[in-house]
Amino acid sequence: EQSSLMKDKVETAISKLSDKHAAIIRMYHLEDMSYEAIAKSLKIPKGSVMSRLFHARKKMQALLK
Repeated sequence: EQSSLMKDKVETAISKLSDKHAAIIRMYHLEDMSYEAIAKSLKIPKGSVMSRLFHARKKMQALLK
């Protein structure tokens, strides 16, 4: 099935990210956490969450091409 194939590709791509980038992607996109909730959970500033998410998405994009 198409969607399970995509899910596998996404999971494989996430597994290739650094721990900090994988955590951000999972929290934001899979657990629907807000920037604020992620910042609180990881004890980092909201700006760092936004920056890490940006870089994690760029890496995901490259891995999924």
